[in-house]
Amino acid sequence: MKKLGTRIMALALAAALVLSMGAFAAGDAGTQENADRLHALGLFQGTGSGYALDKTATRLQGLIMLIRLLGEEDEALRCEDPCPFRDVAEGNPSRYTAYAYRMGYTTGTSATTFSPGGTMNFKGYVTFL
Repeated sequence: MKKLGTRIMALALAAALVLSMGAFAAGDAGTQENADRLHALGLFQGTGSGYALDKTATRLQGLIMLIRLLGEEDEALRCEDPCPFRDVAEGNPSRYTAYAYRMGYTTGTSATTFSPGGTMNFKGYVTFL
């Protein structure tokens, strides 16, 4: 039961972060606080130079957050299935998307594309969830 409550809280924070990314300056205290909370839960790692909160979230970032929220990141990173999407980079991006495809979390934007750099808005994130 406690794990479910933590996941619900994480879901709410993730949705708030996705909604706020790009809409607020990186210095916004509420956005930074939400990012810190998600980071503490292991759901949001940001970039090598911070959280990049002034940028709009991408489809790949939203998918990775979903996989982390479900507690399936280790399985995704071990995935050796071929990635069905031609526009996804080799390595971890390919592992995440191949795993998500196998699990039915995504079908891509077409049969052969995922559009990993495409904008992840609230509606798209809720669709993943």
